[in-house]
Amino acid sequence: MRSDGQYVLQVEALTINLATAAGPVTIVDKVSFAVERQRTLCVVGESGSGKTLTARSIMRLLDAPLHIDPAARIMLDGRNLMTLDDTAMRRIRGAEIAMIFQEPMSFLNPVYTVGIRSRNRWSTMPGCLGARQRRAPKTCSAWLAFPRRRGGCWRSRSSACRPSCGWPMR
Repeated sequence: MRSDGQYVLQVEALTINLATAAGPVTIVDKVSFAVERQRTLCVVGESGSGKTLTARSIMRLLDAPLHIDPAARIMLDGRNLMTLDDTAMRRIRGAEIAMIFQEPMSFLNPVYTVGIRSRNRWSTMPGCLGARQRRAPKTCSAWLAFPRRRGGCWRSRSSACRPSCGWPMR
C-alpha cells in the first residue's frame, strides 16, 4: 500500500489469534485495507466473520486471550498504532479515531447518566472544552437520564453521539 499521506488509515496483514490450551487459533487472517481521506469504508460480513474484532483491533481494545499478530501494521496518519503505549492510545481514541459499537449498552454504563459519561469524555480530550464551558444541558431530561430508563432507539442515538464528542479531524 502507498504511504504518501493519501490514506488516513491503513491496516496491513491484520491477524488476530485466540490463545487456547491446544495452541493459538487464527480467527481473523491477514486482513488488509486502506481508507482515503474524506472517504468512508463499510465492512460487511456474516455474523461472526470478524468485523467487530477487526474494528476493536484498530482501536487496540482486544483483551486476552485474543491478541494481534506482531507482523500486523495499523497506521493512522503515518503512525503505527501497534507501537504506541496505552497512554498514547487513550489520547487518540475519540480525538482521532472512534468506533460506534453495535450494541449501545456495551457503551452505556447503567450506573451513570448520559451527561456524566459525556462530561467525563470531554474532560479527558486534549484541547477540548469541558462540559461547563460547552454549556451542556444540565437540566435536559436526556442529559440526566439513566440508560436503563430509555428505549433502544434513544440508546443508539446516545452511543452514536459519543464519538463526536472528540470531534475527529478526519
